[in-house]
Amino acid sequence: MKTIGNKTLIEMLPQIKKVAKKHNLKIHKMKDFKKIMKLLGMFLVMASCTQVKNENKYLLKESIYTVQDMRAWMIEDQQNEIINFDYAEYYIEYLAEVEDNLLKIENDGRF
Repeated sequence: MKTIGNKTLIEMLPQIKKVAKKHNLKIHKMKDFKKIMKLLGMFLVMASCTQVKNENKYLLKESIYTVQDMRAWMIEDQQNEIINFDYAEYYIEYLAEVEDNLLKIENDGRF
């Protein structure tokens, strides 16, 4: 078996063509490989974007649940007089506003 040594792909091309012809293999042009590499690159970008988007959706959902829980706790603490009524009312209002904003982001559909 012949060794090719440290030759570049361009230098090896005549030998590759000869072997391909001998075994009835189709020879692809370099531009075909470039197209394949571009397609693979686009696929990898799309896959990573989808993963990030799913992670962001998960984090948004968890944030909504956390704000809802905190609001419920604050209402409960207010009713049980654990926290000053006025302070609790202030926190409840702002937590409701944060929840509304998060729900708008979720329903926007671009996230």
